[in-house]
Amino acid sequence: MSEFGYSRTPNAPNGWSPLHGQCLGAFCADQDPRGSSSGCGVAMSLGLAAATIGGETFGSITYPADRNGVVGLKPTVGLTSRAGVIPIYKYQDTVGPIVQSVRDAAIILQIIAGKDPLDDATNEIPFREVPDYLAACRSDGFKESRVAIPRSCISPGEDPEVISSFNRALEIMSSLGGTVIDNTEFPKWKARNRQRNELYDAILLREGLEGYFRTLDKNPHNIYTVTDLITFMQTNPDEQCDTHGTEWLEDARDAKYTTSQREFHLMREEVFDDGEETQRLLDKYDCDALVVPTFTDVPHDMMGNPTISVPLGFYSSNVNVERRNGLVSKAPNIPYGLMFVGRRFSEEKLLGLAFAFEQATNVAKQRQPHIHPTVDLLSYT
Repeated sequence: MSEFGYSRTPNAPNGWSPLHGQCLGAFCADQDPRGSSSGCGVAMSLGLAAATIGGETFGSITYPADRNGVVGLKPTVGLTSRAGVIPIYKYQDTVGPIVQSVRDAAIILQIIAGKDPLDDATNEIPFREVPDYLAACRSDGFKESRVAIPRSCISPGEDPEVISSFNRALEIMSSLGGTVIDNTEFPKWKARNRQRNELYDAILLREGLEGYFRTLDKNPHNIYTVTDLITFMQTNPDEQCDTHGTEWLEDARDAKYTTSQREFHLMREEVFDDGEETQRLLDKYDCDALVVPTFTDVPHDMMGNPTISVPLGFYSSNVNVERRNGLVSKAPNIPYGLMFVGRRFSEEKLLGLAFAFEQATNVAKQRQPHIHPTVDLLSYT
C-alpha cells in the first residue's frame, strides 16, 4: 500500500513504500495502481487472493478498484471497526472489501460489519442486526430506484472514452427500470474548488498518528510524535526523503490548534456541513444514490457516506499515454470504474444497484491483466 495511507507526501507514487518498494498495476508496464490500498486492487486483478480488505479516508478503496478493474466497497464510517488500523482522519477512516465481484463484496461486508467496543464509531449503527447484504444482490436492483447524476462535478478534462462509457451506463440503468435524474446540482459543493480544509486534516492526522503510537506495546525507535517520525525518516536513507519528502507530515507537525480547541470545532462544523451535501442532493431529487465516474470529486468522505466502485470499461488502443510521479496513469487496456454513492448505512441499496449493473454489463469478464517483463514477480508474492 501507499505509505501511511498516502498521507506522507504528494511527491511519492501511489503504491510506494520504503519497506516494500513500488507496487505496480498489471494492465500495462509501469502502471500506476492508484492508492492507497494499492496492493489490494492489484492482488484482486491478478486473482492472488479470494478477497482483500482495504482502508479508505478518501478514495483509498475505490481508486485502486477503479484502476485495477475490480470492485471496491467503502462502507459507511462506523459500520465496520477500525480498531488496530493506523488512523488518518478519524471522522472519515473506514475499512471495506476490494474484491472481484459485488457478490464477494457483500459476503465480506456481512462478516466485518457490526459494533465493536474497541471502536466508538460503531455505536452509530442504527440497526440491532446486520442486514442481509448478500440477499440485496438482486438483478432487479434498479427497479423503482432513482439515481442522481451531478454532471457539473465530472471533470471537463475527463477522457471522452470514460464519458462515453458513462453515458451508456446511464442508458443501461434506465433499461433496468431505474429512473436517471441527470444534471442534478449540489446546493453549494463545487468540485475541484479546494473546499477541503487542509488545516483540519493536518490536525486530525497529527493527533491520529500520535494516538496510535501511544498504543504500541513495542516502539524500538522511540517514535511517539509526528516530529519523531519525521526525524527518523529524514535521518534514514531508506526513506528516500531527498526524492519524496515528508510535506504532509510536516504540515501535521506544524498545524496550530488541537481537536479540543474551539477553532477546530468551528472547522469541523464547516466540514460536516459540506459533508451533508450528499444527503441534501439525494433528498432534493428524491434519489437513492448518486452516480459518477469513480475518479470524481464529490463530498462523500466528509460525512462518511458509503460508496461502491464497479468496473465500467478499459481504455482503447487509441488513448494517449499519461504519467504521474513516474508511473503510467492512463494507457491502453487500463480499467476505469463507475461509483455509486448513497446515504449513510444504505449499503443494501448500493449493493443492489451495483450488482444489477454488474450483471447487466459483465465488464469485469473483459479484464485482461498480465505481468509485464519489467515487473519483478517477487513484488506480487
